[in-house]
Amino acid sequence: MSPTQIETLLTPWLDHWRTLDGTFEAQAVSHGADCEAPFWKAVYSLFDAYTERLAAQVGDTQGWLLWFIYDNDAGANAYPASQNRGTRPKRIRTLKDLAHLLATP
Repeated sequence: MSPTQIETLLTPWLDHWRTLDGTFEAQAVSHGADCEAPFWKAVYSLFDAYTERLAAQVGDTQGWLLWFIYDNDAGANAYPASQNRGTRPKRIRTLKDLAHLLATP
């Protein structure tokens, strides 16, 4: 799958994440929402299931999608990453960066 095809699939996924994260943050501020509460656990479980299915579709066998969202803060942290130990890591800031990482054999 090409980086462009991967990015096309990842765009709605990231949009859903931003909506989910923004909604949770607003609830946390206004009502003290807890991500361990049953409602939020169910919502995040659905998103994680979506992520796992999408990962399979784009060939992500190393958990890069979850890493991008949770560890790399959807690119805000700009952490470097590489598919192979022998390759120089590149900073992953955008979906385009992530798509290129995933398309690397």
